[in-house]
This record gives sequence, structure tokens and C-alpha cells, in this order.
Amino acid sequence: MLNKLHGLAKSSVIYGKHAVEEALENGVSIHRILLTDSNKYLLQHIKNYGVPYSFVPPEALNRYSSGNHQGVLALLPAVEYKQWDEVLINSEGEKRVLLLDGITDVRNFGAIARTAKSFDFDLIVVPKSESAFLNGDAIKTSAGALLSLPVARVNHLKDCIYGLKEMGIGIYGLNEKGNDDFSKISHKSCALILGNEQKGIQSGILKLCDAQIRIPMSISFNSLNVSVAAGIGMYEINKKAK
Repeated sequence: MLNKLHGLAKSSVIYGKHAVEEALENGVSIHRILLTDSNKYLLQHIKNYGVPYSFVPPEALNRYSSGNHQGVLALLPAVEYKQWDEVLINSEGEKRVLLLDGITDVRNFGAIARTAKSFDFDLIVVPKSESAFLNGDAIKTSAGALLSLPVARVNHLKDCIYGLKEMGIGIYGLNEKGNDDFSKISHKSCALILGNEQKGIQSGILKLCDAQIRIPMSISFNSLNVSVAAGIGMYEINKKAK
């Protein structure tokens, strides 16, 4: 079964009770598990490994697999997630990190990654829940940037932020209601936080920021797509580093 599992891990889906259980036990990176009500007995096993899950009707699983999925299916990221601290420890010079707090649109995610690669960011960090799927569409939109730019996935962004602060990395959130401008960026090593397309950055995370930066815009129309806002923020950080 394990040899079969390694082959399946190169695709985007693992299905069947035993295959999914073995994937969990062998530490395969899983984006989300979809299961039907008939597989509730798997739930505690899934929770023990901290993998996001959803209950769906059998018809939803049939769209992913025409085989015998046995009521459970695991979606795999197209590329492997990294450990955020290992990436930064092994990177040289000033650190540039992007934290995505609930970016759920795959195209936004890909576009943001493309810009991050262009401005020499070292790492993207996303939460396990409420995050876009790292699939082929995201890679295509990123123009291949996601094949070489490390992406880390964490249980809680707050824990990562505390770790970044211990490394001396400044934490800056883009917030349309913020009172700061880009002149407040004083750290040479920076982490830029972008929030959910509708809700923005969570209030608890905003409180951890060294500055909440507002992008100046026209009073008559003051809304930007999150990938556009990300580009402006990363450009300003890149400009300050020179």
C-alpha cells in the first residue's frame, strides 16, 4: 500500500478509507479531507492529526473520483508545504515574509505569489483553515512562482507571528482602516500581512502588528483587489530595502 500511496501523492487526490488513513499516519501533506456522514468514525482520527475536513454528500466525491472512494477523499496540495522557521533560518540576509490571513480565492493567491517572487520574498505563510487550495490553478496564475517560492502552512498565524518577532522581523498589516503609512516600516526584515477578501485581517492579528498601513486612495473610490494591494505593499517594502 505504501508504494501505491507514494504514486498517488504526486496527484491531487487520495481516496478510500485505508489510503487516507495511511496518508495521515505517514505525514503526507493534506489540504483538506472530504467525507460523507457514513464515515464519521474517521473523524477522531482526522482530528488527531489536525487536518481540516468537511462533510459532503456522496455526489461531491464522485466529481473527484469515479473509483470506489468509500465515502472519503483527501485533497493534496500541488506542491509540498515547508516549515516556516526552517526556511528563514536557511535564508541569507534580510527576511521578507508574506502572511495571508484567509485569502480564499485561488487566483488571488496565485497572483500574490507571482508578485512575491518578483520582489524576492522568502516565504508565504498561510493558515490551515480558510486558505486557498495550492493546486494547479494557483500555480498557473502564479506563472510558476509557486513551484520555487516556499509556502508554509500553520495551525494559527498568531504563533508564527510571535516566532517572527523573536527573530527581529517587523510585522506590518495592510488595513484600509489603518492610521499608518509606509514610512512606519522601520525594520529591515519585514513580514507583510494581507487579510481576507471580504473581512480583512482578523482583529486579534491586527493587534500584533507594529503598524497598520493604509494605502492612500481616492475618497470617491477606495477599494482595491487584495492582489493589487499586495503588489503595492511589496513594492514599498522592496523600495525601502534598496
